[in-house]
Parts: sequence; structure tokens; C-alpha cells
Amino acid sequence: MALQDVAAVLEVPVVPEVAAVLERTRQRLSSEVVTEFVSRAGFGAELDRLIGRLTEIYLAVPTAGLPDRAERYWHKEIEDACCFSDRFVDLVREYPHGSLDDGIRLMEEDYDVGCGLKTLLRIFGNLLKRLEFFAAESEILGRDENKEIIFQIILSVVRISNSDHLRLVHISGSEGSGKTALARLVYNDPRVKKYFDCRMWVAVPEDFDVELIVMKIIKCAIRSANRMLDLGSVDKLYDNLRQVLHGRKFFLVLDDVLSVNYDGWELLRSLLSVGEEGSTIITTVNWEEGTNTMIAESGVPYMLEPLPEDVCFDLLVKKAFGTETKVDFRAFSAIGKKIVGKCRGLPLAINMIGEMLRCNPEIPNHLLDYLDSLHTFTKFSYQTLPLHLQWCITYLTLFPYDYAFDKHKVVELWNAEGFISCAHQDDIIEDYSGHFFDILVSYSFLQAVQYPYDQVRELCTLHPSITKLRNLETLNLEGCCKLDSLPESMYSLRELRHLNILGCSSLTTMPRRMGWLSRLQTLSRFIVTAERGRKIEELGSLDNLKGALQIENLEKALDPEDAKRAQLNSKRNITSLALYWSWLNFYNDDNEASDSTVQQVLEALQPPPSLEILDIFSYPGTGAPQWMTNGKSTLKSMVEIRLVNLKRLESLPPLGQFPCLKVIEIRGMNAMTCVDDTFSGNDGMFPKLEKLTFSQMPNLEKWVMEDNQDKFPRLSNLTIAHCPKLKVLHFSCSSLKNLTLLFNNEMLYSTPGALKYFGRSLQKLTIGLCYELVATSTCEALRDLTALKELEISECDELISLPHCMRYLTSLRYMTIMNCRNLKTLPYWLTRSRSRPELLISGCPKLLHQT
Repeated sequence: MALQDVAAVLEVPVVPEVAAVLERTRQRLSSEVVTEFVSRAGFGAELDRLIGRLTEIYLAVPTAGLPDRAERYWHKEIEDACCFSDRFVDLVREYPHGSLDDGIRLMEEDYDVGCGLKTLLRIFGNLLKRLEFFAAESEILGRDENKEIIFQIILSVVRISNSDHLRLVHISGSEGSGKTALARLVYNDPRVKKYFDCRMWVAVPEDFDVELIVMKIIKCAIRSANRMLDLGSVDKLYDNLRQVLHGRKFFLVLDDVLSVNYDGWELLRSLLSVGEEGSTIITTVNWEEGTNTMIAESGVPYMLEPLPEDVCFDLLVKKAFGTETKVDFRAFSAIGKKIVGKCRGLPLAINMIGEMLRCNPEIPNHLLDYLDSLHTFTKFSYQTLPLHLQWCITYLTLFPYDYAFDKHKVVELWNAEGFISCAHQDDIIEDYSGHFFDILVSYSFLQAVQYPYDQVRELCTLHPSITKLRNLETLNLEGCCKLDSLPESMYSLRELRHLNILGCSSLTTMPRRMGWLSRLQTLSRFIVTAERGRKIEELGSLDNLKGALQIENLEKALDPEDAKRAQLNSKRNITSLALYWSWLNFYNDDNEASDSTVQQVLEALQPPPSLEILDIFSYPGTGAPQWMTNGKSTLKSMVEIRLVNLKRLESLPPLGQFPCLKVIEIRGMNAMTCVDDTFSGNDGMFPKLEKLTFSQMPNLEKWVMEDNQDKFPRLSNLTIAHCPKLKVLHFSCSSLKNLTLLFNNEMLYSTPGALKYFGRSLQKLTIGLCYELVATSTCEALRDLTALKELEISECDELISLPHCMRYLTSLRYMTIMNCRNLKTLPYWLTRSRSRPELLISGCPKLLHQT
């Protein structure tokens, strides 16, 4: 039975991307060749368990209640785990099956089948536990009432502090009481996302270093505003903070304030007062550490009480046993209640104990002797861990307080130090190490965070002596923006598996003979040159590459045969591919390669069938490759595609032949004037497409599809940006809920009937950065949007009052107006409208009254 059928029987919602990956893995493991081979080798039971675990993972994903970002994360984690399964299947298929016994004998000489299956069981079992743990974490028991009280404070219209603009709430409580968890509940609530212009989360340094706090806030604010800013010297720091926060209604969490001094707190508070009225700061404060009470006097203190014992018991059971139904809860009840009584209502202690019981169910009676304090129990938890995990924890103490760890980087460091020993194959050891990292997170020795801070390194030169490290496996140079070259003898690092040079913007060439690094699995970028030993053909022998690969300077690939020798199509573990021609191609027609040569090069760079993400930038050719146009594409797993600055391409390739596409972005196609039925291709459609963007297309005039069939059954978000000549969107799409119009799109929203095909489906319209939108704009196209519930207008600086035609949006329930600096009045018809929309207005300093 297919996974989708199991889900239907159990009435579990489907997560399509996960289903596709897991179903493909299940089919490969269930194939006749693998089943017979493994059964004859004596491991049929293990294979059955493994297939069953895939079903458990599939059913666990939707019950975890994943937001979009988390769903993408888990999709990638599941995909990575399935890659190990694929390698196992490939190993089985590689051995001769003419004589099955001979095949088994030959394979067992090179590879332990049972060990491989047990490793896969451990990998997928760990993944299942993490999913269940995530689901439990997403439900923070017993704090809903506390969250609502915090909301009543921060969303009230009454000023709650002596600051002119700020609302200050200080969540206090004992160590481990759940202050950070409560702040996170508030931070992630949709109401906060809607009410505030930007959200920022800052872990406060132990010594309350104001300069460091300010720098962290600036980084968060810049990322939120999607802008760049030179922080400069310390003297400019405070001015920069005022600049990025001025006029914005922000929500800031200052987490884990251990100590504070009067001058530092007053300075920080004055710097943050430049925000819009209603800007809010939440601090989590540990009063037991003796924090100065001056912070409480500047806002509203909120003391977080311990959890009730019944809630603690429920949390302990959920952590310890998850969804397990074979547990004797009567036997556990007595000892469980004793444990809860000793924990004094502290969620951190409950979480740690629950995870310990999950891994070691035989030790509950021994716990009672170690629950006199959180410190004592933490020490006990540490001592119960295996010695190699104790080494791993001790190693992490070398890093500063509140350091944001990247899981994969930590695993690489542990492996380099020799803390992890694994008898399995090299390609499995990293996941084996990742399992240990997850254990430390689940034990609460490490805390999961959503937004690690960027780290900028100033490395300019990599010393040639590094190539003497013959056993070097990982070289991570990400963010070394001043690094301009790599040692020429890099080819001697034959054990190198991971080379990360993302963000090395000064690097313009690769070392010679990169193709000699046959063990390389991660190569974030490859920069093409026309010199021998540095050509694109060097990629040909790198058969183990996986994950994301970015190939740059393709205008230097002058011979299509070199591109063929790169053998991209055979690199089955590459899931993301970005192809870059120089940006100069977008402005300069004098290219070294002819149009014919350029097209042949792109033809030769056909991606592997496993590809999921494809980006093509500044391709200067006039035609698309056959692997995108012949209707027989092998890219059946591709979920995202971006075509950017393909200025000579006059029509879109038939992207409807890629059935798994969820995201399409088309940007900078200057020559295109019309989108028509060729977009979907012959009998093609977009069954999974959810998000589509057309941007910076100055000559696009219409999107008209003659075929009335709805070829976009799941398209919910459409963005049109800077398409000044676009007049009509005439295609069937009953699923479209959100339409975003950015920059100059006046003709689209002013042409009568331009949006009539979406009149019954469209729920939200966003108009932003449209400087041509003024009070006299006709907006005739909006008359057809009879089902529109939400209208958002932002950054329209020429808007003084709302255009008259907006009064015909009779179904409107919500109207948001943000950062329209010259908006002076609201029309009287807003209050007399039949729908009486709820208004949310911010960043409109000139707004005075209704007319």
C-alpha cells in the first residue's frame, strides 16, 4: 500500500513533498531485486522494519504542525536520510545477480549488509524521534493563559511605561521556569507578525555589553528590512541603530538578561525610543541571579509562576513516551508523580528528565536522589551520557556564551577532533555524528534557535602550507569575503570531502586540477576559466558531489565539449544547481562565445534527474535547451526554478512539463512581450505550483492563455513586480488567494477587466512600492474582486488619500496601510462601507483625519 493510501485510511493530511521523497525510497527498498537479495542474506526482518519506519515518519510529519520554514527544513532532513537509503540500494544493485549467492558473497566481502540496514534503521529512527520531539516542543503545555496576558499588555492602547514610544514587559521567574519558551510563543504568534513591522530576537551577553547588543539588533533589523548597511566604527553604531529603527514599529525580545547596570540600560532604552509608537520590548529576566530591579521599574514586570503538577505530569509522560501506547502508565504514575513533585514546576527539568527516560526507561527510581536542584540534576544527566558525548559537550564549552552553533559545522569539528568513532562507511559517519548532536539538543544541553547570527571573517590569504594536511577532510571558508585565492596545490588534499567557499566574493578562480579531489562531496562553488586545469571539465571526475553546486563565469566555457565532460547529468546526489553567466552579459552584447556556442554549453549542462532546485542567471542565449523544451524532461523531482536576466529569450520554456514544481521565479526577461499557452507546453500543467513571480519585465504586455482549463490547481501566491506595460492577466486559476503588485504596475490595476478571472477566488491584494499610485488613480480592475477580504498598501509615498475606486471592494474585512509617508486622510466611505473593514495603520506620520 502506498504511503498516500495509508494516510487516507488513517485520515492524516498529506504533505506532498515528503510523500514524494519517502514513497520513492519505499519503492526502491521494496523492489524485487533488493527484497530477494536482502532476504537471502538473512536480513528480511530488518528490511521490513525499515520500510515500516518510513511509514511512521510520513505519518508523523503533518502531526508536528510545521510552519513553512520548518517544513522546508524537515523536507531537507528527510531527503538527506533517504540519500543514505538510496546508496544502500545502489550498492545492492551493483553486485551481480546472475548467481544470487555469488552476489551476496561478493558484497559481504566489501560491505556488511546487516550493519548497513541497522545503520539505516538508526538514521530513520533518530529522524522519527526528532519529529516527535519537534511536535511536542511545538505544544508548550500550560502557558496559553500566560501568553494571552502578555498580549493584553503589549497590544493595549494604554501606555505602560515612562518611555515615550516603548512598551516594556519583563518576564521574570526562576531558572528553568520557561521564560524563554513563553517569549518564543509570543514572538511566533501571527498577531505579532501582523501588528509589528519587524521582529527581532537577541540573546543578551552575560555582562550586558550595550555595544554588542546594539550590533545584534542592527543585524536583525537589517535582515528584516532586506537592506544593507555598513556598521562602520563603534562611534557610528548608535546612529546606525537609530537609522534602521526610525519610524518602524518593532518587536524586540532581549532574552536571558542576567545582569544590568543603570547607565547601560538607560542608554539602550533611549536608543530604542526612535521606534514608532507601540514598539515593544520583552525581556526575560532571572531574578534569582540578582538582576538589578531598576529594569522592572521601567516597564511591566510579569512573574512567571511554576507549572501546575498535573500539567507537569502530562508533559513528563509526553516527553518520556511520546505516542507509545504499550506503556504501563499505572506503574509509572507513582514514581512519575514523585519526580514531578521534586521538579517544583520547572519545565526545563521536566523536559530533561523526560528525554532521559525516553532513552533510559530503566532509571526512574535513581532519579529521585538527584532532583534536589536543577544544577545537581544537570550534573547527573551529564554523567549518564556515554563518554564520547561528554567529550563533545566539554568541547563546546570552549565557545562563548550564547554562541549560535551550526549543526553541520559542529559535527565536522567533532569528527576532526576524533571524538566520534564509527565502524561504518565514510559516507554515513556524518549522519552518525549528527545523531549525537540531536541527543544533546533533546537533553536540553543545547537550545534550538531559529535565527543564528551571521559571522563575518576577515581571512585574506590561505597559507599554502595547509595543503600539507594530507588527512584534511573539511575546509570551511564561508564568508571570507577578502580571500582572493586558494593554494595552487589544493589537488594534493586527496582526503578532502567538503570545501565551502560561499561568500568568498573576492575569489575569481579555482586552483588547478580540482578534478583530482575525487572524494569531494561538498563543493559550494566552481568558478570557470578558460585555462587548462581550471576548465569546467574538472567537475567530470567529482562523482561524489552532493547537495548544492553553483557554477560561475560560464561565459568562459568556450567549448561545449568541456561542458559535456563535466558530466552533470550523472551526479545523482546534486539536488540544487545554479548556473551563472557574468552579470556583464546583461548589459553587454559583445560576448566571447557565439549564441550557438552558448546554447550548446547550456545543452551540455543538463542536470541530473534528482535535481530539485535550478537557478539560471544571465544566460545570454536566444533559445532554451532541449532538456527544457522537448516535452520529455527527466527532471521529474524539480520543485523550484528561477530564470533571472535571460534578456534575449523571447518566450518562456514549457515549464508545465515539470510536474513537481512548487516555486517559479521569472525575472529580467527584457525581450518577452507575452505569456501564452507555450508556458505550459503541450498538454502540460502545473499540478503542484504554489508560488509564481514575474519581475522586472519591462516589455511584457499580456498574459493570455486560450485554453480555458485551470492549469494551476494549487497556485495560491502570484507576485507581479515592475511590469509597467502589463495590462491583463487572463488565465483560469480558481485557487489564487494572494496577489502582490510591486513597483510600477499601474496599467494592470487600472485596466478594466484585467483581473476578472480572479474575482471569485482572490482573498488578499498587496500593493507596494507603487509610486504611481495616487488619490486620482482609477484602479478600475479592482471592481471585479468581489471576494477580496484583505487589502494591504505599503511604501506608496505619493499616496495622499485612497483612490475612489477602492470603495467598491465590498467584501473587504481588513485593510493595512504601512509606511505611506504622505498619506494625510482616510475617506469617509471607509466607515460607511457595508463591510466596515478593520484598519491597521503604521508608519504614516501625516495622517490626520477622515474626510
